[in-house]
Amino acid sequence: LYKATKTSKVKNILAEADFLLFKLKLYNRMCVKLKLLSFNQFEYLAVMLNELGKMLGGWQSKLKES
Repeated sequence: LYKATKTSKVKNILAEADFLLFKLKLYNRMCVKLKLLSFNQFEYLAVMLNELGKMLGGWQSKLKES
């Protein structure tokens, strides 16, 4: 996200960040299924990733408006 503020290719950077966020959510689910994380750890990370997704979606929406 820092990179997006320093380049003219903001749309591409935000799309890449969205893809990486998707991967983090997938890894979080995999870790809890493999019992590498407790459910409480999974839940905490899921909430944080969800908040990050909302912020990222807002930035992408704002970019589409302009």
